[in-house]
Amino acid sequence: MQSMNPRRRFLMQAGVFSIAGAAPALWQTASAQSESGNLKRIVSIGGAITEIVVRLQGEAGIAGVDTTSNFPASLQKLPNVGYARKLSAEGILSLGPQLVIASHEAGPSVVLRQIEAAGIKVQQLPEVRSFKDLLNTIASIGNLLQRQTQAQQLQQQLTQEWTQVQNLATSPAVKARALFVMAHAPGQVMLAGRDTHAHTIMEYAGLQNAFADVSGYKAINAEALIQSAPDLLIATEQGIKTLGGNSALLALPGMAQTPAARQQRVVVQEAMLMLGFGPRLPQAVLSLRDAAQQQMRKKV
Repeated sequence: MQSMNPRRRFLMQAGVFSIAGAAPALWQTASAQSESGNLKRIVSIGGAITEIVVRLQGEAGIAGVDTTSNFPASLQKLPNVGYARKLSAEGILSLGPQLVIASHEAGPSVVLRQIEAAGIKVQQLPEVRSFKDLLNTIASIGNLLQRQTQAQQLQQQLTQEWTQVQNLATSPAVKARALFVMAHAPGQVMLAGRDTHAHTIMEYAGLQNAFADVSGYKAINAEALIQSAPDLLIATEQGIKTLGGNSALLALPGMAQTPAARQQRVVVQEAMLMLGFGPRLPQAVLSLRDAAQQQMRKKV
């Protein structure tokens, strides 16, 4: 009997694959076991935050979510309060929440204050920039939902998964200079430097950020793009859709002069999986690493 690929073994243990080849994600099991007994009525703002609430068996208490809370798919049936940075007090209060859990970027701040003035508890959580931050956020949400036991169990499980990811990272490195391209609109294309989620996920996956000399996201500049000489381009599914496809990405100013464009090496992944830094972070790192390795083997 052939030995199992270590990545597939990890994904099976993480609940991404079953032995039969199906994909029963861990949140499905948690949701099936959820009991609404002492759950507060929650509005959850932030995709990663909402995923954690679900994983802590709290989905039955969610009254509404924001536009980034699209996983698991069952959340798409819930009332949506809109974009996290452009919230409406009326929209949230109309759902009758007892608790609003919000990401660090939620706002405007005046709206959050209005919700608090109406007697609703609002808890805005710090930004998650690392795996350690993720564990701390799980503990915070566990305390808010009075699900400390579930939070500890999730922390332990993710720590085990993270250890396996780190062990897999000892395999031969991808050895690629990668460039992350963010596109919010056709005329708003930016490149990710250090101090960004994109930079961190690339590091976790063993990739070198070709734009690490600058901090944050910077507007695309043809000269800087050519000088960065990336071997690989990374973008989100949402960004590629905004641009109009891979061909539009490769046609950006200066892009054609890069090694990545000449070899048409592009990795495209779902935004919340890759950049959300939620409980799927170990899966996101493996997925990016594997996709990068596959692209780097490609010859055009």
